[in-house]
Amino acid sequence: MKKILTLTTALALTACAQHPGAVRAAKVTGTESCKNLPVLREELVELYHEQNEVRVADAFTMTFFMVPGASMAGASKKSQIAAVKGRIDALERKCL
Repeated sequence: MKKILTLTTALALTACAQHPGAVRAAKVTGTESCKNLPVLREELVELYHEQNEVRVADAFTMTFFMVPGASMAGASKKSQIAAVKGRIDALERKCL
């Protein structure tokens, strides 16, 4: 029984959506205006909120169904967070 509980816990921790703060910025090149920086920061905050909702949904479905339902349904915002972080990093290097 102890092995099953350990395995279930390990599966639950590895299968759920990633914490938004742990997502690395994607490498981005481009010529965006420095005026976009505040808008991108607001977008990142929204994406963080959405990703946290996915994490909660995954924790719920893992608890009851042993499946990370929200992540499997494609609700994770990981790639969008990485792209926005990359754009913000590029603009900060350029504008600040």
